[in-house]
Amino acid sequence: MAPPASIDRAWWEHLTPSPMHKLRGEVQRHLRDWCETEYGKFWLNSAREPGGEIRIKAGDAIPDFHMVMMRNGLKFVAPQQRMRAGHRHVSIGARDYRSGNPRQAEELILSPVIRLDLVTDLALMAAARRFDINLPSAHVSEPSILFSAPANLLIAPLGWPKKSFVLYQHIFGEGNSYPVDGYFYVGITTRSWKTRWAEHDARCARAATCCSIAGCGRN
Repeated sequence: MAPPASIDRAWWEHLTPSPMHKLRGEVQRHLRDWCETEYGKFWLNSAREPGGEIRIKAGDAIPDFHMVMMRNGLKFVAPQQRMRAGHRHVSIGARDYRSGNPRQAEELILSPVIRLDLVTDLALMAAARRFDINLPSAHVSEPSILFSAPANLLIAPLGWPKKSFVLYQHIFGEGNSYPVDGYFYVGITTRSWKTRWAEHDARCARAATCCSIAGCGRN
């Protein structure tokens, strides 16, 4: 019998924003419960395999374990979103797959992902209690922090964080965007999230005018 899913502490603290470091145990507990479901078992088998992917088409569940945590103590695993036509993604760039089956038209081949949303804004938390997902962003004073990473990197890593190059993407969303769409930039680094964000923040401080990215916190 396979052991329960465990989130590697070193990789979690290397990749996540500092406010999320202490939440690893809670996320891991909910992940283990979720992986006892029929879909969760299927998801975990792929997540544990290096290069493991799941094929989906429009209308299928996006292979994300998505947890939401709020400052008022509310926490839950969000229902999986369904893929829409035109889903933005990064191609894995492979032509040959272990299954031997080529990618079909309108099919995406996605890696299982672990997502965590940390909500601290009072207006957003009040809207959540009303089940209101259309709160205008102008009413939000403290943007939420949204983190996601390939599940394999967190539960079955092959390298040491500080010696491994990681492709990262910072996304600055606006409102209830699907799925975490928005302005973004990418890079490759061995540095931690905390170091990279400090560098971004310092560049904004030195600029004559602040960066125009929504959600930066300085615009």
